[in-house]
Amino acid sequence: MNDSEDVVGDKTASETESKKSGMLRWWPAAFLVLVMVVLRSLLFIVESPPLPMMLVAFMGSGVCGLLILLWWLFASRATLKEKLVLFAGFLLVAVVLCGALHPSLQGMGIMLFVLPTGCAAFAIGAILTASRQGIRKPVVLLSTFLGFGIWSMLQVQGFDGKFKGDFRWRWQPTDEDEFLASISDRKKLQEETTSTEEVVPDPEWPGFRGKDRTGVVRNIVLSEDWENDPPKEIWRTAVGPGWSSFSIAGDRLFTQEQRGESEA
Repeated sequence: MNDSEDVVGDKTASETESKKSGMLRWWPAAFLVLVMVVLRSLLFIVESPPLPMMLVAFMGSGVCGLLILLWWLFASRATLKEKLVLFAGFLLVAVVLCGALHPSLQGMGIMLFVLPTGCAAFAIGAILTASRQGIRKPVVLLSTFLGFGIWSMLQVQGFDGKFKGDFRWRWQPTDEDEFLASISDRKKLQEETTSTEEVVPDPEWPGFRGKDRTGVVRNIVLSEDWENDPPKEIWRTAVGPGWSSFSIAGDRLFTQEQRGESEA
């Protein structure tokens, strides 16, 4: 019984000493940040990540962010005053800077990118000052501000199949801006071109996924070695943002695009 009491007593004394010195229990936050990094890295390591993996990567990052806040409030060993002040500071920074985001990052962009980064930045600031209570508040608040603030300087044009965003500075013109600026020149060219109506009795690819809706092109053999024998681009034209598939009839290619507030 004496040995057991000594162990319990030593543990209690250690915890009391940690609280008095202001030392944080930092390792749970470090673990959660590491998990967030690993989850996001999976999307770039795996060539064609399945949908469940993508959902786990993004939703898992959000859950880790929530757990970081819960760690701070209930398991960080910070003083009650520190917990309340820095949690309130986190909320204030999040609300102000999320409100300053570019419209392209509003909505899902906040949940997928901004909040996880802000929570990770909050945790990193706390980890770096785990044993330095005197500078903890300004460092954590600055770290949180930077984590949220970097997103207020960006915009996103779109996402690829892995939800990897095409980010650029918010003051840069987007591809759509440049495309809309070029439309006037295209209209002049179209006005100068005589339009003729052409009837193709048996179009090669009349609609979504082809004639039989299988998405298969028959009687064509493609090279599988794209490193030594890559496909050659033979034609390109600029279009606005679009998510439609294509139809092919003769030498015509049809799809749908966005032109500002209009569709074409």
